[in-house]
Amino acid sequence: MTSSIYMDKSHPPNDDELVADLGRSGRIWEDIKQTLAANYPPLTEEWTYSGAKHGWSLRLKQKKRAIVYLIPGRKCFTTTFVLGDKAIAAARDQQDLPQELEEILKSAPKFPEGRAVRLEIKTKKDAVLLPTISAIKMGK
Repeated sequence: MTSSIYMDKSHPPNDDELVADLGRSGRIWEDIKQTLAANYPPLTEEWTYSGAKHGWSLRLKQKKRAIVYLIPGRKCFTTTFVLGDKAIAAARDQQDLPQELEEILKSAPKFPEGRAVRLEIKTKKDAVLLPTISAIKMGK
């Protein structure tokens, strides 16, 4: 798992810290939250501390189902989607899946929960696959 820049267990990040640390990528962070809220209501946000090695991440959930984890970095952030076998099989069946995404899915590390699909986001270009990955995750 990618490490957050926020490692202090007693202090989850606040909005002011995120704005300062994410820089321009903060707008993309907000866009992702808004898009997921519109597409998968009701969307809830939950800051989670994943231990001393990984720090804080923001989990975006629809009801009890985690959609994505947003892990803050300096002037960037990482998205992590955990895709189960059913989602991976459905993705492979898609005719119009971008080649880049096919490669990402093939190389994603496998865990008992599923494959961890991680993307580092610095610019809008880096986030272009996120709606497709979200749709695969949510079976849409």
